[in-house]
Amino acid sequence: MPPSAITFELVHGVQRGASRAVGILGGDIDLCREKLYDLPESELKYILASIDRWTQNLNKPAKRFHGFDGKYSDCFVFKHVPKQHRFYGFLCNPEPKTNQRFRVCVLTTYAKKKTWETDLAELNRVHKWRDAPATKTAISYIFPEYKEAHE
Repeated sequence: MPPSAITFELVHGVQRGASRAVGILGGDIDLCREKLYDLPESELKYILASIDRWTQNLNKPAKRFHGFDGKYSDCFVFKHVPKQHRFYGFLCNPEPKTNQRFRVCVLTTYAKKKTWETDLAELNRVHKWRDAPATKTAISYIFPEYKEAHE
């Protein structure tokens, strides 16, 4: 069986901001695209509203989204605390030549989180997808500079 085709698209229903956007990977059972779009409507609206806040350069409230420190400083999460949904991804600049300040959060991983601390296995999964050649290829269909910068 051939390897699955990894896809990348900007999240539907969210405006791209002047300096931020959010995309999502799909095409593999480990990725979170289907999980996001299969959420009940009210829960999807909550997550999309959180994403929209971030793309419009609003950096709070932390109960909706936040970054991480240290080794995982490129990781990011959008969350719906009452429903225990977590959508993890990585931050990158897909236009390093033409728009150095632009950031995209590439969502990769879904988890149902019941504890306070983040399971580092989730962030390691994000890094696995960040480093995958198929991810770079998929992102480069929308942002051609991304692959050039990572070759």
